[in-house]
Amino acid sequence: MAKGWERFLSLILQADDFCKPEEYGKRLNVSLKSVYNYLSELDPYLKEYDLKTVRRSGKGVYIEGNREKKNELLNKLLHGDDLSSEERRRLIYEDLLMQDKVLSINKLADKYYVSRSSIVNDFEDAENRLKKYKLFLSKSKSGTCLDGEETHIRRAKIAYIYEQMENKLLLTDDIITAFVHERLEEYIDESIIDLADQMITYLKNELSFDMNIIYYLQTLISFAVFLDRIFKKHPITEIYERPFSIGFHELKTYPIAKQVCEFVSADLNREISQLDVDYINSLINAVYKDDNDVRSIKRSLEVDSIVNEMITSVKDIFPGDISKDNLLINGLRIHVASLCNRISSNISVTNPYLEQIKKQYNALFTVVSLACSKIENHFDSALSEDEISFILIHFQAAVERADMSKKIVVVVENKDPYTTILESNIRKSFVLFDVVETIEHKKAKVEYINEFDFAVLTCDVEGISIPFIKLSSVLSNVDLKAVEKAYQEHFSRRDNEKFTFIKDCINRDSVFLKMDTDNEYDCLKTICSFLYKEGCVDENFFESVMKREMISPTNIVESVAIPHGMDKYVLKNRICIITTKRPISWGKGPVSVIFLLAINFSNVSASKKVLEELYSIISDKELIEALKASDTFEKMISILS
Repeated sequence: MAKGWERFLSLILQADDFCKPEEYGKRLNVSLKSVYNYLSELDPYLKEYDLKTVRRSGKGVYIEGNREKKNELLNKLLHGDDLSSEERRRLIYEDLLMQDKVLSINKLADKYYVSRSSIVNDFEDAENRLKKYKLFLSKSKSGTCLDGEETHIRRAKIAYIYEQMENKLLLTDDIITAFVHERLEEYIDESIIDLADQMITYLKNELSFDMNIIYYLQTLISFAVFLDRIFKKHPITEIYERPFSIGFHELKTYPIAKQVCEFVSADLNREISQLDVDYINSLINAVYKDDNDVRSIKRSLEVDSIVNEMITSVKDIFPGDISKDNLLINGLRIHVASLCNRISSNISVTNPYLEQIKKQYNALFTVVSLACSKIENHFDSALSEDEISFILIHFQAAVERADMSKKIVVVVENKDPYTTILESNIRKSFVLFDVVETIEHKKAKVEYINEFDFAVLTCDVEGISIPFIKLSSVLSNVDLKAVEKAYQEHFSRRDNEKFTFIKDCINRDSVFLKMDTDNEYDCLKTICSFLYKEGCVDENFFESVMKREMISPTNIVESVAIPHGMDKYVLKNRICIITTKRPISWGKGPVSVIFLLAINFSNVSASKKVLEELYSIISDKELIEALKASDTFEKMISILS
């Protein structure tokens, strides 16, 4: 672009009044003809910006229209279309979300050479993107900035980086790792990213599990964002209520989460609150699930001996045989090994939920305390109640897998002395494994109540979907017997037969025995096509199954895989059971039994049932071998009965 043309644009588009063409020629040191040529070149752009050339005899020429539009046109003509509106919006969104900046409309308009109204529209676009994370923009005299709850801010930051990583999934591990590090370093100090990596190494060592590359990078992003927010003094302040017994099993990893938070607290010179310890524990549980306990792990003879003695000492108290529960055995091995390290290093951990655990699981706490005497004898040292409570979690999980335990909620209008008596009497009726919690109706949503297994109501509750019995607030002996009868009538029917949910989700057509297939892709393609023809899933289900396998192969136990797709592609619940003529390669190992799940996991009840039953199946090696040997539909059903 000629210098004269550029200077002419700057003069005429920024002019506040008429000016004769001759004056422009003198100021630019060009001919009058050149000025008229400049005007003719400018004319085609004016209409697009609601501008027009006005000529008046004796006064000269003037560009009439909005000042912001003039600046916007000037920017376009001088700087071209190097920065699109989409790119500008991305940069503004990034400044708000990832850089935590306070932005000024006027300064942004000047920076990008656009109108104020364009920046206002950019802010509206950013706010629409933030809505799905329950975030919004806050406006003040200083400018516009991001606002909302801290957990939502972290979730949005993590998602922003992860979405970019997701597009690189087909690249090699080294390339995708380098890409994620580069993206993180744009927003977070390198020393903090290194500390996040150290956290992951510590967790893998303490919990004895490996992460695939996708889980590793997900965790690295999450930990780096967490550390950055803590360093910048943005702790979590909001509390989310959920039934204690529902999130109870996440406490398995709490001692490790507490320890790692203490280490990083010292490194960052920042205090880490209880809410943030819980937050880190939830991140750990996102990648460390019970399936890690299914795998046989190598532990010292010392640890194996302690675990075996603990289980043997209390197994007769349980209705089922917990000594064959591999989830319990390996989970305890991991926990006891970490506990041994804490005892040897004189490290103590506290459980902030100790009193609640002792209240909810009073009888089981006594049982587990006895089992823990094996550890105390070994180290000649008494265990704290906090340590005992963490071990209890593993036993309670085994109880629930064996379907020995139910969660009972007592819903009252208001808590008063009668409520305490009511709760006490019900607890006496459901002593060892059942968990009782009392809540006030006005303080709990029906979704909260429906996460329990059975309800005792002293007031009307609309929308309740679990079995319940309605009583007066003052519980008589007759009422207590009615509670016990209603409870037994419902659950005795369910306990008579095993794997009822899985059997309800299969039929003769959805069981494929001795399938002749050579690989995972062909197997899943065939079965997903069947589900699509049956109207159980839509056309996107197969792709979502394969994408999940790419992120994390679902063969969590030897010879068994449990592939599944996204909820939104499931039209009706269906399970396909496949056995293969010969083992096929799946993830890092061979597989010969496959449970393909087309299940809507957003349905809490369905999710809970299928997971309970599947864990029971995959932890029973004899049952898996029987399924492999099945050659008819009838034999398979009899095995699941």
